[in-house]
Amino acid sequence: LELARFLADHGDGAQRAQAVELAQQAYAKRATIHTADVLAWALYRNGDPYAAWPFMEEALRLGTQDAALHWRAAEIARAADMLPLAEHHAAAAHTINPVLAASR
Repeated sequence: LELARFLADHGDGAQRAQAVELAQQAYAKRATIHTADVLAWALYRNGDPYAAWPFMEEALRLGTQDAALHWRAAEIARAADMLPLAEHHAAAAHTINPVLAASR
């Protein structure tokens, strides 16, 4: 799972596709908010924010107060043209951790 997140963040096109595959495998083995988050981020970074959003919704379902999670949700929502949701999650990220939100 850590490799999938790393490749999604830092990889080239082929490595981002590999990130999606790794995240899908991790999600298939154990569907948690963490695997859903990584899968959503990998799909988004691989150019598919619309496929990513349902997994991000799943990652958010428990109301976890994690600024980075909300920041990723804002990025995915913005890319999927869901601007009110993007604004909501960006504000949530800022409320939880103003330093993290400002640094991105």
